[in-house]
Amino acid sequence: MPSFLNEKRQILEDKLKAYSKTLEQRVEERTGKLREAQEKQRAILDGIGDAVIVLDRDRIITWANEIAVNQYGTVSGRKCYETYKWLKEPCPDCIAEKRM
Repeated sequence: MPSFLNEKRQILEDKLKAYSKTLEQRVEERTGKLREAQEKQRAILDGIGDAVIVLDRDRIITWANEIAVNQYGTVSGRKCYETYKWLKEPCPDCIAEKRM
């Protein structure tokens, strides 16, 4: 009986290793595709002649193109109204709020 259990265990370990390798390959492929998409997006947004920023729902800048960085310095992680208007609270007629 122990021989049978060892054999079964080895079969399961081999299947698990094969599955793990397949999963790692899929993650690597998808990560590469995601990186390519991000690079394309960055190239497009950096090619625009205007400052482009991306905000989250809390008005924190999550990304800025090169034009925005050149105009305002490093801005990621800061509130838009603090960065662009030097305010302590959101603008009274906030365009970002309207867009969200």
